[in-house]
Amino acid sequence: MGGGLKNSRRLSGRARSATLPGINHADRKCASAQIIRVERPGDYANQIPTTPATGPRRIEEGPSVKRAPFSTIAALLAFGLGASPAHANRFWVSGHGTDSGACGPVSAPCLSFQRAHDNAAAGDEIDVLDPADYGTVVITKAISIINDGVGTAGVQVGSGNAVTINAGPGDAVHLRGLDIDGLGTADNGIVFNSGAGLAVVNCVVRHFHFNGSFTTGNGVLIQPTSGTTSFLVENTIAADNDNIGVHYFQQSGNANANANANANANANANANANGAIDRVAATSNGAGIGLDTFQATGGTINATISNSVTLSASIAFQ
Repeated sequence: MGGGLKNSRRLSGRARSATLPGINHADRKCASAQIIRVERPGDYANQIPTTPATGPRRIEEGPSVKRAPFSTIAALLAFGLGASPAHANRFWVSGHGTDSGACGPVSAPCLSFQRAHDNAAAGDEIDVLDPADYGTVVITKAISIINDGVGTAGVQVGSGNAVTINAGPGDAVHLRGLDIDGLGTADNGIVFNSGAGLAVVNCVVRHFHFNGSFTTGNGVLIQPTSGTTSFLVENTIAADNDNIGVHYFQQSGNANANANANANANANANANANGAIDRVAATSNGAGIGLDTFQATGGTINATISNSVTLSASIAFQ
């Protein structure tokens, strides 16, 4: 674990685990109340909790712990992660659309999320007209990508990452109603490298492959390197991912070479995060939900996990 790390984590609601290998039925409820740290994927089998807990409890690490002076979920909603920004211009995508410099109006929709993103301004919204595969997207600005129930808004990818977020320090990104599939070969579903906030709501993220790096095989990977980040993952399924279903992983060393992260390129990571994970089903992953800061040289994470389940994972929460 990184020296000087200040780390606060909280489980609440009905966070629980099922079908954990090596734990009998009577022990499962107790074991699910713990967060277990795993520093390498190969450690999973040796980190199954064996001592019973008396109920959900707060686990804190580091020489001194900063407690958030507010409700994490309330703070995220106040920040605006629970809803799309008001007064946004709408850009539309359709499986029958055409990518061009002028696409985006409902009468001339774009074919891909990437073209709609590139045509949109910061703070705008991309809406889905009909079921289709809309392709991978690299997000570099505040944007919302919304499917309000027209059918499958798919992002299928065979390599790399499906959705990559390299946004600016004041940018919030909202993703709602997406079906993201790595086909068993791609690296990660949603990767958040930089930005002010991320909301993932009503999404399915599955079938991503661990290729030997801890930052692969994740459904949702949140890996900020500096600044303060808020994240909300709500009513989402993360399934059949080789590594971790929903993974907060605070990086160490030099900042990533993102379009908006080069200001700290020679500084150690000192990121702070406030997060909420609510009504998440993490099924058949290597691990269900992970909050990892063992490589960090500083920073604080305050996170709430509530009303969430893990199924058929070698470890529930880490």
